[in-house]
Amino acid sequence: MKQTRTHVLEISQLTAEQMDIELLEGYMDMLEGRTKSAESVFSDMRKDYNL
Repeated sequence: MKQTRTHVLEISQLTAEQMDIELLEGYMDMLEGRTKSAESVFSDMRKDYNL
């Protein structure tokens, strides 16, 4: 799954509450099956960056 955000989060700038929200979103993605295998991610990266 490609990053859909238009900006990169700087975790050192997040409050504890913001960090909790980000972690919860990732956890919910995992529970709902919105994941990709590492093999698939690395394969996509090799294609995207001609590696």
